[in-house]
Amino acid sequence: MRVFTLMLMFAGCAGKSIIRNEQRQQSSHLPELRPDTVVEVGSNGSMSQLGSSPHRPVRSLVVTELANTGRHKNQFLAVFHPSWKLMSGSRHQGKYTVDLMAFCEPDACSIIPKECKKVRGGEAPEAHGLGKCFYQVLGNSYMKPQYKYGLSINFMTTAEFAKIVGNYDYVMRSDVDAVLMPGLRHWVPEFGSAVGKGFMGSNFTERRLVGISRKLGLKHHGIHGMQSTFYIRANKIVPFSRMLVNLSKHFFEEEFTSDICAEVESKVGGHCAWPDWYQQVSTLYATDLAANHLLGEPDFKNAQVTEKLDHCSTSCWSDSARTFGHLEISDLSAKEIGQVHLVATKGWLGNDFLEQEDSGQFCELASKTWPDFKIDTHTHGDASGASANTFFMQVLAQSLPSMCKSERKLHA
Repeated sequence: MRVFTLMLMFAGCAGKSIIRNEQRQQSSHLPELRPDTVVEVGSNGSMSQLGSSPHRPVRSLVVTELANTGRHKNQFLAVFHPSWKLMSGSRHQGKYTVDLMAFCEPDACSIIPKECKKVRGGEAPEAHGLGKCFYQVLGNSYMKPQYKYGLSINFMTTAEFAKIVGNYDYVMRSDVDAVLMPGLRHWVPEFGSAVGKGFMGSNFTERRLVGISRKLGLKHHGIHGMQSTFYIRANKIVPFSRMLVNLSKHFFEEEFTSDICAEVESKVGGHCAWPDWYQQVSTLYATDLAANHLLGEPDFKNAQVTEKLDHCSTSCWSDSARTFGHLEISDLSAKEIGQVHLVATKGWLGNDFLEQEDSGQFCELASKTWPDFKIDTHTHGDASGASANTFFMQVLAQSLPSMCKSERKLHA
């Protein structure tokens, strides 16, 4: 997650009130729901199952915040958008339809592909037919960071966002340094919601998070090991995002003071540093608490923390390279994965080309790894049946030539 604005949607007593309201809405008698069930939440918190039908096929929306940096724009054009396009290109490649929507900072919107339709504030996208791409321009007031990671979440807390997701069954939030995989066409969360799996701290971290959840009056099922991607029933996405922003601010401002760090270091046997207790991953800590409290139906389950999301983000270790994020090591096919997060991969692949701010440097480094951008994809048949690494290479084989040929023309 990009460093972020600590936008506190519900401060002080209001925040405690929201937590109490959310607790009241979590009934111990909620039914176990099928993954293809459309759910409506009443004003009193009750749930009714609407169910999908041949006339109302299950449809998901993948959302991301596009920052106005060269690095993030390169990642969007090289990986994020083209991977969505490749996996969603045919009606017959899966039973679920997936739309894509980028919420772009004003000066970043110029790179959005022409096929993506602009959705203005207060409008809802046309969620029907084949998978579609949309974008919305964020207001200038959005860009006032205090805590940098929140920028990638705050847009999901508004009434306007609630209207956007109203025609969808599920919403997935992802960073742009990710590959959207064909598994999204074949899978929705079995228990209504899912969070990406990955290392987020030590045993000390986990014990402390459970203690803080109790202090805040939140339910916790003892489930940990989450990353930044979440895939959630549409009716829960705004409440979850609001709690996530609220808790992120709490962690960043209240749980790393000098007094608390002194206590952590001297009394409870930890360190105010990674991996025990680290301020810069406040959002991951907030995700842990929000998921345990809100995403159960009725109880949050271990299976809801899944390798189908944030795949290889903190795994896929290579003994020879001594790094994580080697997709060729994954034993899952592209069809079995919803999203690969390139958190570790981008730090070594292609001479770190995905980390570059300058487009010229991006293309120069990529071309050193793949001369003339000729990438061997090692596959037969359609993309959905390929390995995770093969699908990723297919994406780059399509995106890099067009991106970098344009770049060369600009500097010719």
